[in-house]
Amino acid sequence: MSNHNHVTRRSFLGSVAAASMVPSVFAQTPAQIPVLAWNHMTLSVTDIQRSLDFYQGLFGLTIA
Repeated sequence: MSNHNHVTRRSFLGSVAAASMVPSVFAQTPAQIPVLAWNHMTLSVTDIQRSLDFYQGLFGLTIA
C-alpha cells in the first residue's frame, strides 16, 4: 500500500468549488482568519506539458 495520497484534477477542482461555498454556508459565523487570496500552490504531475496545457487553458494563466 502506498503512503502517498493522489488527487485527481477533477477531485481537486471539485474541492476548490466546494471550498468557495463555505463562507456562504457559514455566513452567520464570523471567520477566525479571513482568506483574501491564495498566494501559490504546488502540484506534482507525471506529464508536465499536459498539465500546463490543462491549467493554462482552464485559468488562462501564463508561467511567471
